[in-house]
Amino acid sequence: MSFCIYRFEGSHAKENELTPEQVIARHLKSLGTPDALSRIQTRTAVGSVTYKIVHGASGSASGQAQWASEKGKMGFVMRFNDVDYPGEHFAFDGENISIAETVPGRMSYLGCVFRAMLTSHSD
Repeated sequence: MSFCIYRFEGSHAKENELTPEQVIARHLKSLGTPDALSRIQTRTAVGSVTYKIVHGASGSASGQAQWASEKGKMGFVMRFNDVDYPGEHFAFDGENISIAETVPGRMSYLGCVFRAMLTSHSD
């Protein structure tokens, strides 16, 4: 999801310039009424994703990404058509975080970084 805010200079623009709070309020209003938004229990997003190797080697692959959440739970999956790096799967069940191995017995570099970050914050 991308947001773009344009700012025009001039006397007329200054009079009608929105505050950050007004921008957020208008965005939420565009999504639905407060009552409708309060009844939403899940959120999902699907899109394309590309990874690029930028250190020590070169290469890239494109694939699909999916993100979903429901009442304090979250899952994120990336899938690539690559034998060495088939993708990622991160999940939070409301209490525990899981990071899947990319292939049996091996976690990706990204998974290792996330695990290290989470472990250092849980102490």
